[in-house]
Amino acid sequence: MHYTHIFGEVSGVVAVIAFVPYIRSILKGETKPNRASWFIWSILGVIILASYHFSGASSTIWLPVVYAIAPVFILLLAFKYGVGGFEGLDIVCLVGAALGLILWKLTHSPETALYLSIVVDAFGFVPTFKKAFYHPASESTLAWVIGVTATWLNLLAINSWRPNIALYPIYTVTF
Repeated sequence: MHYTHIFGEVSGVVAVIAFVPYIRSILKGETKPNRASWFIWSILGVIILASYHFSGASSTIWLPVVYAIAPVFILLLAFKYGVGGFEGLDIVCLVGAALGLILWKLTHSPETALYLSIVVDAFGFVPTFKKAFYHPASESTLAWVIGVTATWLNLLAINSWRPNIALYPIYTVTF
């Protein structure tokens, strides 16, 4: 097995581990997930996984697998324990996400879908970033640090520096 595949698999495992303290923190009432962010990430996780797979990703696919499954679970918890979702900024981000999905549908290209989904995914960070900026205790620092570690490991899993393979890991490290 090539080292890039090992880093990819480890990245996926670390990403799963990152969600453990996050979920525990939600259930303890410490973390308040933003509903708009997790709604966007739930939908886009599946789209990014599919488009990334059909764009040719292999060793770096495990992080998107986790990011396609875990956000749905967090979204379900956010309905009971979360905040936001229908405020001005949340609505703007949801509209931005919807526009990106419409553009992807019109292009019929997995690469275009991937690139647009990455842009739309960034919209998902805005409500959470704003909430964390004003209420830092409403997020689990440990979970985010472990998640960042997973993204760095995924960067090491890149086995082709073509944009359709390298862009998603680069995006997850920088955002």
